[in-house]
Amino acid sequence: MYHIKQDKRSQESARLITEGLAECMKDKDFERITITDVQKASTVGRATFYRLFDSLPDVLSYQCDKIFDELLEKEIPGCSDVSEGVFRSLKFWISHADLLETIVKSSHLEILYQSHEKHAESLQNGIFSDSSRTEKGKRYLTGMLTSVMIGVLTVWIQNGREETADDLYEILIGISATLTGSKLNERQK
Repeated sequence: MYHIKQDKRSQESARLITEGLAECMKDKDFERITITDVQKASTVGRATFYRLFDSLPDVLSYQCDKIFDELLEKEIPGCSDVSEGVFRSLKFWISHADLLETIVKSSHLEILYQSHEKHAESLQNGIFSDSSRTEKGKRYLTGMLTSVMIGVLTVWIQNGREETADDLYEILIGISATLTGSKLNERQK
């Protein structure tokens, strides 16, 4: 878990630590990086690291949450519908491919799920604000979109980041069509 206060010193130390981790990842895989490596690269003392973070994966969690905050602040407001929100989210996450790749390659997908969960209510209020869905329906849709989004982005990383946001959106549309296809509808009868 991370414990970053809103004061300027804590914010600056957290920034230095995240930059130090990024610097270390140029030479080593995440699993081989130590807190000492990050501490040296960031010029932040060991005690400061542990005051802000419990472990190195917590630095990734912090970065992921910061990205979500930015997504919700800059991209989601003004979305006309769920489709636009999904596309903007895909495009935004693709712009942070290095963090995604680190999370996927280090087998820490729980970081993405936890960050989605922390921000689920804001996502629901942003993307579904004009929706006629019930609150329960919004929660189910958010859960489904979270899983699909993380799954698609994970495969995108594993495939070498080949597709564009437009390509991934078309893949999601295809998945949606498959899920709502005739075979699924036949089961409902």
